[in-house]
This record gives sequence, C-alpha cells and structure tokens, in this order.
Amino acid sequence: MKINYWADYACPYCYIGEVRIKRAIEELGLSDKLHLQMRAYQLDPNASQVAEGDMATRLANKYGITKKEAAERVSGIKEYAIEDGLDFDYTKVRFTNTLDAHRLSKFAMEHLSIKQMADFRMAIYKAYFEEYLELANHEVLLKIAEEAGLNIDQVAECLDSSQYKEEVLKDQQKARAEEVKGVPYFVIGQVTVPGAMSVDTFKDIIKQEVENNHLYEDEE
Repeated sequence: MKINYWADYACPYCYIGEVRIKRAIEELGLSDKLHLQMRAYQLDPNASQVAEGDMATRLANKYGITKKEAAERVSGIKEYAIEDGLDFDYTKVRFTNTLDAHRLSKFAMEHLSIKQMADFRMAIYKAYFEEYLELANHEVLLKIAEEAGLNIDQVAECLDSSQYKEEVLKDQQKARAEEVKGVPYFVIGQVTVPGAMSVDTFKDIIKQEVENNHLYEDEE
C-alpha cells in the first residue's frame, strides 16, 4: 500500500512531516505493508544553483518582513523540529535549486528498494538540514548516491543531463491540477492532509483509511 506525498527537500516541514508519518506507520505496525512515495515539488523553481546569503535574509526578502522577524520565524521552526528529535539550525541552511535532487530521486527510485529509498530521502534531508550542504551541488548529490550504493558513473551521467526532468515537472503539474498550494501534502487513501500533522493525527487517518479499504497500490 502506498501514500503519495508532495514535498521539497528544502522544506523543513516536509522533513518533519515525513519523520512523523513514518513514526505513525511504525506505531500502527504497518511498516511492512505501507510506504511513502514522494512526488516532486519545488518551493522556488527559479532558485539559484549556489546559495545566496543567509536564510534569515532570504526569508525577509521573500515575505516582505524584517530580518529580525524572519529570524524569529526560523527559531520557531527549530523548536518545532526538536519535538521530533530533529536538531538543526535553520539559519544555517544553504538554499539552492532542488531540481537535481528531485531528478536524482527519480533515478534512485528505479534502482533502490522501498526501504533503501526511504533511507535515501532521509540522507538528502539530513545533508541539507543537518550538514548545511547545497543540494544543487553535484558533488554533494554524488556522495549521497554513493553511500546509498548507486552506480556513480550512472548517477554522474544523470546529473550532467536533463534525465528525469520531465518526470519532476509532471509531478508539479499534477500538484497544480489537484490544487496543492503548499507542502508537505499527503494523499492518504481518500483523505488529503496538508502540512506536518501530529503523529496521532496521522495514525487516526491511516487507521481509518485502512479499515475502509481506501489504501491500495497506485498504478501510476
């Protein structure tokens, strides 16, 4: 059984949301039956290939608020993450374009098992949020791929091309068609769940949809 969810690796709530829903699945004893499949979503498709300035400055410019207000918002994200055992300083993250990270994920899905793919996504999240690395940097992505056991020559060829770009764009087109306004955005059976809900909320929804036989293998 599968849960599709739209996410961007640069989104802290996507990281938190995946951790929470995986915990909910584990606590329900469904780890061997139910898995997540990420659909690509870019918060900023026009983001630079190289980080420009700190996150507080970037958020201040994006939302039209002061740098102090942006820093306070960032601080709240850190406290939010700590509740789930995640310890990162959002002011240190180096925001870049995430297209290549999503393309690499599409490549990895064809070569890794479901469990390996879950670990692969976590490795990308950790590289960004805990190691403060740039996800547009091919050396960073190559290292993650190598540690996952992927063929480095094939990965390098993929990253140096436009392979899987269409698949990434199709995910985003589908998001627009389904009026996904932000991420994370989970589709659990017949229930859509925007945002990083609590573990208990995820558990209640998953249990309900399993009992109603609304969770099944998606053929897409």
